[in-house]
Amino acid sequence: MGIINITPEALSLSGAKYRKDLLMMPVHAMQETLQYMTLRRGIRYSETVGELTGDIDMGPYSETRVDNEKMDIKGRTLYTFFGSVVKKFSPNSVVKSIYDSAITKGEELKNVDIARAVMSLLTAKIGHNLQTHIWDAVRNDSGSTSEDLFNGFDTITATEISGGGIATNKHNLFEFEEAITANNAVDIIKAFCEAASEFLVDSGQRVNLYCSHAIYRNYLKDYQATVGAIPYNTEYRKAVVEGFENVHFVPLYNKANSQFIHLSPASNMLVGVNQEGEEENIIVKDYAPFVLTYIATMFFGVQFESINPERLLVGKLVAASSNSGSENTGGSGSGNTTPSKVATPTISPASWTEGDTLTVELACDTDGATIHYTTNGDAPTAESSAYNSTNKITLSDSATVKAIAVKANMTNSDVATKSYTKPA
Repeated sequence: MGIINITPEALSLSGAKYRKDLLMMPVHAMQETLQYMTLRRGIRYSETVGELTGDIDMGPYSETRVDNEKMDIKGRTLYTFFGSVVKKFSPNSVVKSIYDSAITKGEELKNVDIARAVMSLLTAKIGHNLQTHIWDAVRNDSGSTSEDLFNGFDTITATEISGGGIATNKHNLFEFEEAITANNAVDIIKAFCEAASEFLVDSGQRVNLYCSHAIYRNYLKDYQATVGAIPYNTEYRKAVVEGFENVHFVPLYNKANSQFIHLSPASNMLVGVNQEGEEENIIVKDYAPFVLTYIATMFFGVQFESINPERLLVGKLVAASSNSGSENTGGSGSGNTTPSKVATPTISPASWTEGDTLTVELACDTDGATIHYTTNGDAPTAESSAYNSTNKITLSDSATVKAIAVKANMTNSDVATKSYTKPA
């Protein structure tokens, strides 16, 4: 059996020897998200990132004409906040968490720098927690966690909306009118992309649609129900939006409870770190017998390089619950203070393939629920036409069917949407 002896001196020397590598460890731990963003190194506290706006146009030769179009540089500041952590730990317990049963296999540990492995594990955890809050973090000077260190992309988005920098009249905000479900995701996501600037979605660059996994799955389910296939492109398991081959879904676990989706190229999503100054460090010191103190400091922050519609379109979701992907069925469990939600209606068939007319059927899994619908694109309410299974909907021309289900003492369902195009 091999003997493992981790001394404070060994850990301290390991921190100094591998300082540069260890400072990179949080960044490596965030690659699940950072691979779709742009990392900016060497940012200590702040850096102004700007873009030139305005226009210039050449016309027929004239000795007197002067182009007075205003040129402007709009600056945005990428802040990196200085963070720190001090953690007391037992090196032996950390080693066991790394190697578990293999700790007894001395031969396998001969050439392993155990001290470095211990520090790498702790440092990687820092990166994982920063990644978890890269969207929802809110700077709080008196806070004590990664969520308090910096302002995340969603926090910056909400601030810009409140200040009017991101708005529908500036064409960088799209407000959804209904929750995204497995019945309407394709149409809604396509409408979102159609609202984007042509310079954003049609310029040939890769554009990412940052969203939750639930929204992504709803899109795949709706697409498959309609055409019988999954919209993968030539890259393995990389889905694109129908009609927008350069718009790639980027579903992220840290977007699960977000009230926004974002459409933007990776070059516009900036993540700032320093990793060059002496302020950042990773060290281990004595604390007590068998217990050590791990100390780490680093800079971190995020920012959009631009919020102009040519670089960004924000989608404001109807409610955070639209990200959950769950479907509520009928029933009123005892003890619930919030009414149960009626199941979202289903609309069939999947598409209009032939014939001069189309019969559309609606259904709801909640017993006793009444379905109301529209065929003119308006949002349905409890006052809209009631569906009767013995007198189904008949379409004679292209239309969008929307349906909602209601039941007494229950919350109305989400709106189901299906667009039908009459075949030529």
